[in-house]
Amino acid sequence: MKKSIVTQEDLDFVACESDRFESERIRWKNKLIQQAVAQTEAEYENEISIVKEEERKKLKEAERKRNEKYERLKKFYDELALQYERERRKREQEFQAEQAKWSREAEKYERELQAKKQAELNRKRLEEEQKRKQAQAAAHAQEAALAEEKRLKEKQIKEAEADKRNKETQKIEAEKKALNKLVSDSALKEEEKYRQYLKVINDNIAKNTQLKSQSLESRRAITLALNTLTNDRIKIIDIATRLDKMLKSVQNNKQLYYFLLNFTAKGIVKHAEVDVLSNESAAFPFAHVSVLLSTEHPDFMDKLMMVRLVKKCPYVLPRYYVKLPNQSLNDFRKQMGYKHNEDDEAYVNRMCAILALYCAIMQTVPLIPVFKEQGGKLILVACKAYVQQPPPEIKTLLTTSPAAMSRLRTFLENAFQKGFTEPEGSNPR
Repeated sequence: MKKSIVTQEDLDFVACESDRFESERIRWKNKLIQQAVAQTEAEYENEISIVKEEERKKLKEAERKRNEKYERLKKFYDELALQYERERRKREQEFQAEQAKWSREAEKYERELQAKKQAELNRKRLEEEQKRKQAQAAAHAQEAALAEEKRLKEKQIKEAEADKRNKETQKIEAEKKALNKLVSDSALKEEEKYRQYLKVINDNIAKNTQLKSQSLESRRAITLALNTLTNDRIKIIDIATRLDKMLKSVQNNKQLYYFLLNFTAKGIVKHAEVDVLSNESAAFPFAHVSVLLSTEHPDFMDKLMMVRLVKKCPYVLPRYYVKLPNQSLNDFRKQMGYKHNEDDEAYVNRMCAILALYCAIMQTVPLIPVFKEQGGKLILVACKAYVQQPPPEIKTLLTTSPAAMSRLRTFLENAFQKGFTEPEGSNPR
């Protein structure tokens, strides 16, 4: 028997037929599934149609019932509105009738009230008229009393003022009597003149903040120049020339010009209080600068330098004060130029330093006319104060320090007759 041989082609054919069969089976299966799905969907659509139809019937029935209910409610509300309108008209008619009644009552009450008000007004007018007449009578009486009181007060004021003037006159006379022992009328006039100058300076120049800011660099230059001043001819001329140029550069601005003149005078006097205090010959370079400046700036000496000297040291005039009985010690010390809490020794040394500067200016060439008679005045007041008419505090020195008073007397008499000798340092190197 011949064996059958299975070739690869047969195997491929079998595999292909197997795949085709499987494919046909799957396609058939899918077709059955699609048919089943289509049938299920048709059944579902049919059910949905049935349900929708039932729902439409129910909705139509509900709409019919709602319309019926709406018609019933509308009919009820119409009846209610008609009833409300009838009631409203009835109430309105009743209110109008009541309002007419109220209006009549109100008009009656208003007439009665107006009548009462008019009566009350007439009564008040009568009372006010009576009060006015009474007030006028009282005012006339008060005015008469006030006029009499004013007349008496004016009389008292005039008497008080007259008494005050008399007391002031007596006080002034007493002060003059006390002061005339040591002070001449010309010295008092000079003092008043310098006080007026000082008032003008303080009111219009010294306290001007705008001038202070404008002159900052100039003030620094003046301070530096005075701080470096020595008793050397070249140095004195150099500093005086620099100060002169600086002052002339601002002469067009009068306020600034006098502000710097005042600042220079204050600086020189301040240096006298410090530098001359320890070395009297240090006064001469400041005296030379003062005199040189005054030759180019005439107001510097009489209206500014002298004002500062007199303010700091009253003995420059010369001026000697006597404590009055009714004057406090603080006022007396302030009048004499004491600083706050300054003791007598420091005060005397400071006065001597300022006087040294003043005396140095008086004998510095060229002499300024304002100083020509001051040396004699100083000697005269010293003679009066310490020799001819000594006050009580000086008289005690005759017993406590007789030798010193004798030497002072001899010195003053010689100075009055022969004058002073030229001090050391008056001529710069």
